[in-house]
Amino acid sequence: MSSPPVGGLPNIDAEDLFEHAPVGYVITDGDWKILRVNQTLLDWLHLEHEDLVETHFSHLLTAPGRIYHETHYAPLVLHQGQVGEVAADLTRRDAAPLPVLLGSHSRGQGAGGRIRTSLVRVEERRRYESELLAARRRAEDSEQRTHALHDAVARLVGATTEEHVAASLHLAGTALPGALDASAWMLDKLGELREVGRKRSQPRRIAVTADHPAAQCFRDREVVVDRRVNMLAVPLGPDEAHGVFSVAMASIDGLPEHDRELITTLARQAGQALERIAIHRRRQDVLHAAARDLHLPLTVVVGHAASLEELLEDRLTEGEDAALRRLHGVAQRMQDLVADFLELARIEEGHVELVREPHDVGPILHDAAEFVRQRTAGEGVSVQVTHLVENTRALVDPEALRMALTNLLTDAVNLTPRTEHVTVAVTATETTVDIVVTDLGAAPLAEGDWVQASTSDAPARSAIGHTVARGFVEAMGGHLVVEDTPTGGTVEVRLRRA
Repeated sequence: MSSPPVGGLPNIDAEDLFEHAPVGYVITDGDWKILRVNQTLLDWLHLEHEDLVETHFSHLLTAPGRIYHETHYAPLVLHQGQVGEVAADLTRRDAAPLPVLLGSHSRGQGAGGRIRTSLVRVEERRRYESELLAARRRAEDSEQRTHALHDAVARLVGATTEEHVAASLHLAGTALPGALDASAWMLDKLGELREVGRKRSQPRRIAVTADHPAAQCFRDREVVVDRRVNMLAVPLGPDEAHGVFSVAMASIDGLPEHDRELITTLARQAGQALERIAIHRRRQDVLHAAARDLHLPLTVVVGHAASLEELLEDRLTEGEDAALRRLHGVAQRMQDLVADFLELARIEEGHVELVREPHDVGPILHDAAEFVRQRTAGEGVSVQVTHLVENTRALVDPEALRMALTNLLTDAVNLTPRTEHVTVAVTATETTVDIVVTDLGAAPLAEGDWVQASTSDAPARSAIGHTVARGFVEAMGGHLVVEDTPTGGTVEVRLRRA
């Protein structure tokens, strides 16, 4: 017997509409016992009607789906009367899961009740969601790698020792997905590769001739991929053999190409940092040697000049006395510069750590000004200090700031003509405390002007004094700005406000 037309339309059969609907359809009683299943769902599951009738609806679902149905889905249908768009997986005859969205409507309870459930296939939607999730994960991984590279490069730029470089490489290498360990190997005095930057009681060492990926990389100066131990070894720097960066992976074959490029980039940046450290160390060695060699003769000159001033106090003409006092003052100034320079070098090398704490710069400035007044009493130049603001607390190391200001003020006094004055103004912004030293002297000497200056009576700004002062100021996180004009100049010290 054929079914009646639907909605008065003679060509639409209700039975055919149920059996061959574009969605699966299941009718159960109020206890979820299956009464009828449409042909569409049977075709999806490769089952017959007899396989499902009289069974519980949850038997259509995978194990996780059955648990969710019993604990959440069925109680919601009972309580609300209807539930829609719930994701689940059906079990086919071949046990392959079929992703669907469930929606149920309930009328009545128990054996006399009826629950109608529709099921919509969502394989393409699930595949799209999986691809979208994978793309999101790739984007997050890429962002994580970018941040890791940025942080590692920032640490390498600020590295001052081989240990700092090695520690930065270790942190960046072990942050890679699938990385088990990361090490920096550098040549030691024994001619072996030593693991640097790791806190071990006994650092690991390997011979340069050993059958180890790091040793082979160091010998050949090229990237080594060793699948026996799942390790990638990359030279530190493209030219000189500074060492090797090795990364041990859970599976070297699973290392993506972009991660290999990241490791190579880190190794290249580390090589540049090591080259910069080596150049700085050689420069420091030369400067230390020069400072040590200058210290003794300057001490002798200062001592002899003081003795001559005392012995010949009443025997010299005014010009001779002025020349002797100038010799004494210049030698003493050079002696102070050498001492300050050695102290700055110790700070840069990490032997002395500056303690930046909130201090009022006013008393420090007045101490430096008074010291310079006493040291340059015979120059006929006054030092005038004015405070344009009340709050002048900044983050400084008092001794480092005193040495920087002493150098700048002494230089300014030496440049300013007799009977004139050097002015020092203290101002502030929301973020800085600024000390501005104004003199009436000449510009700093260029390298080619030293010979000309040595035969001239015209004063010249001390390049060494400014270098020392700048070093102390920058070590405290501040800045030093110099402006010169034909009639004088200003030096502004900008300190971080406390």
